[in-house]
Amino acid sequence: LGWVEMHTNKKTMLSAFIKGPRDIQVSQVPVPEVGPSDALLKINSCGICGSDLHRYLVDAYGRKFNYPLNSGHEYCAEIVETGKKVKNFKVGDQVTGDVVWKETGGAFAQYLMVPEADKRLLQINSITNSSEKMSKVDFVDLDPHHIALVEPVGIAVKAFAFGCPPGSSSNNKLAIIGSGTIG
Repeated sequence: LGWVEMHTNKKTMLSAFIKGPRDIQVSQVPVPEVGPSDALLKINSCGICGSDLHRYLVDAYGRKFNYPLNSGHEYCAEIVETGKKVKNFKVGDQVTGDVVWKETGGAFAQYLMVPEADKRLLQINSITNSSEKMSKVDFVDLDPHHIALVEPVGIAVKAFAFGCPPGSSSNNKLAIIGSGTIG
């Protein structure tokens, strides 16, 4: 799906909003405008995190948030526009990264605007890398569904490092509870 031109000639997109407990609605909203340090991403895939479920259920954790909200943050996307100050990314780069969904919306949408793109995005398959700078990742055609798992894998690695820091005793024990993505 691409963006749609409404009668106002303003570009719009579809975005899923959690409106309240167990209430998700898809709405047509304006495509975010890109500032000088921002990037506009076309979402290819977005995972559903446990925190998204809490927001959907509006349980004790979910009540901490203001509704309506677009909650998605485990995503894979392609850059479709960059601001003039963005140096590390070009249109066509496949990326994942940080979401500032409280301010700009989440990745349960057709498009996502990421402020401060050079600081918040991680390049996956780049069309801009020169051959001498290419890594093994650049030679693999990664599935967008797998790229959306980068964020939960990062959390698992951080949790492991916290529980078993380098140089700690080999007698450390680590319990993995649950079989979700991070577990």
